[in-house]
Amino acid sequence: MNKIFQLKIAVLKKRVKALILFTAVYLVGFILGLIFSSKDCDSVFYINATNYHVLIFDSTVSPLKSVINCFLSGVLLTVTVFILGFSKYTVPIEGIVIFYRGLILGSTAVLFFQLSKFNGVVTFIILTLPCHLLITAGLIVASVLNLDGCIKPNWIAILKNCIISILFALIASIYVFFILVTVIRPINMIF
Repeated sequence: MNKIFQLKIAVLKKRVKALILFTAVYLVGFILGLIFSSKDCDSVFYINATNYHVLIFDSTVSPLKSVINCFLSGVLLTVTVFILGFSKYTVPIEGIVIFYRGLILGSTAVLFFQLSKFNGVVTFIILTLPCHLLITAGLIVASVLNLDGCIKPNWIAILKNCIISILFALIASIYVFFILVTVIRPINMIF
């Protein structure tokens, strides 16, 4: 197992430019999400952010629901990147997926501030941001690693990249559960 990670790290070091490019695409999406966040209550971003906000703060909703949502979101995105990893011609689509993740995060930051002011910003910083960054880091790593696999298609290598990305989603889900149970829900009960 250690040898696999060493090989993956060597590929990432070899593909630093791709790593920087995917990260830059994500940051551009985030900035555009901050700038162009919709204040329209009927927008998809607004509805999804509101539902997520309720899911976090509503004490009648099990924290496991948030964990499952986080994990399934990460797995769905990982499967998308996995499918796109078989061809070098789909690399731009992986970039679009990563850009969209940044756009969602930027919009969510603005909407959390609009919905809850200080509480929204704190929740965004301690819960949403780390979770989102972990899942996106997994996607970026898998996308960069897939660049080697799509030049000479290798199902096993791309599947290993997918598993690595799913591990990032699992870590993010465990983090969400821990923060919800130990920080956000107890504080929400007090206030």
